[in-house]
Amino acid sequence: MNDPVVPAANDAAPAATTYRVDPDRSTITFHATAFGLLPVRGTLPIAQGELRVVGDVIRATGEAGTAGIDTGLAPRDWDLRTAHYLDARKHPRIRLTVEDTPLTTGSVPATLTVRGVSASIRLDVHDLATTEDGVRIQASTSLDRTPFPMLPPIAGVSRLIHIAVDITACPAVGS
Repeated sequence: MNDPVVPAANDAAPAATTYRVDPDRSTITFHATAFGLLPVRGTLPIAQGELRVVGDVIRATGEAGTAGIDTGLAPRDWDLRTAHYLDARKHPRIRLTVEDTPLTTGSVPATLTVRGVSASIRLDVHDLATTEDGVRIQASTSLDRTPFPMLPPIAGVSRLIHIAVDITACPAVGS
């Protein structure tokens, strides 16, 4: 089990409020292998997200845009957007949901929805800090993609995909 997430000594626990994810200051990166040999690294754009932190409890939702997947190789990106993998035309968003969960565990249960199929995952929270204008959360997971309706790993992308998120969120207006 992971060590608890504790704000840095100069950080107070975030105030009970709702935060909106700033897509321009937040990232989702991933790495996997293709055909068991070739490293694949890339990014997904964050479309939107919301965090509610009360004391050491978090509730969050977020979405990434499947059409914006970028591995730096256009033919591969096109293939990842097709019905073989993300099916971006029918499923333009990947959704992550975290229900009321204490952050003191260092690992939070979440639900990831890809192509309309939901699966339980665990996010390892590495850092939660207050910033001048909100909060910043860094987390990662190793995702087993077999629950999602995609080409099997033997045909391309490996079964495990390592994902890292670096989220910056600012207080929502009126919260």
